Amino acid sequence: MNYYVWWQERSSREQYVLITGATILLIIFLYLLLEPAIQERDGLAEAIPGLREDLAWMQAHSDEMRNLLENTQQSNINNKPALTLSVVQTTLRESGLLDRVEDLSGTTQSGISLNITDITFSDLIQFLYMLRSRSQGNVESAEITRSDEQPGIVTANIVLSAAGL
Repeated sequence: MNYYVWWQERSSREQYVLITGATILLIIFLYLLLEPAIQERDGLAEAIPGLREDLAWMQAHSDEMRNLLENTQQSNINNKPALTLSVVQTTLRESGLLDRVEDLSGTTQSGISLNITDITFSDLIQFLYMLRSRSQGNVESAEITRSDEQPGIVTANIVLSAAGL
């Protein structure tokens, strides 16, 4: 079929309606094609300031973590007691964090699981340093989540294990 002949057979009103309909369909198609990409770009742009804030916070506290790591590596664990629930509870109590603990469980063989909520990152580091200086414990794993409502406040899920296990 020859489209030119078919087009010429249409009245000017039909041609106008067909052109308008095709234009509207093209606009809708382009919108549906581009809209998800635009939303994704906007979401990423909104996330950038928060991610930059997180990066600055991590960089500001990286020296504390590095010092803690260096101090724990240099400490002599041979004269320290084994890691126990009792040692962890005593250290929590003395550091004033016992009321922030949601869960404290486990044994030395399987590790001691600790969930602390709404504490400052500095208090968490001080607690871990104090615990490390008092016992032969190591941090097996740590999941630290920052609070969106309060800067510097974190929630930590930590698994502690005895040194050498």
